[in-house]
Amino acid sequence: PSPVHSITIHSNGRMVGWYDEFGGPTDTFVTIDKSTGMATEFPDTGLDTSANGLSFDVDNLLWNIDTPRRNGTVQTQTAYLLDPKTGKPLASVPLSPPTMAALGDFNPFTNLYYGLKFNSFSTDPTFFIVVDLSTGSVTTLGQTVNNLHTLAFVKKVK
Repeated sequence: PSPVHSITIHSNGRMVGWYDEFGGPTDTFVTIDKSTGMATEFPDTGLDTSANGLSFDVDNLLWNIDTPRRNGTVQTQTAYLLDPKTGKPLASVPLSPPTMAALGDFNPFTNLYYGLKFNSFSTDPTFFIVVDLSTGSVTTLGQTVNNLHTLAFVKKVK
């Protein structure tokens, strides 16, 4: 019942996506055939994410930026490096301070991930969030238009 979201495209044109398993044990990774639109599912990724962002960085590494999680009194956040064929985690990077950075993309010139912090179905403001995976630092860049729900960068070719 969950839609495929966080669709991203590798520099060679390979399209992948992600969906959260509501009530299921872990999320599902999909590869998408661009000519037919058919998705091949890879369930049981071992990750249970929400309000996340899936994107290839400038080196074509596939990352999933999860939402902050509360573990008792401590809040944490993790970015997962994924196997681009199965969606299973290969490594992780702790992020700080924990801040939602959903539905984003990597800047092709800086390799920084830009995501969105928002409250679904709310009039609360939406913010640009920048994640530096080389250091694990998360920065709130500033407010953007409300209800913005996806980001993408295009590298201009001369």
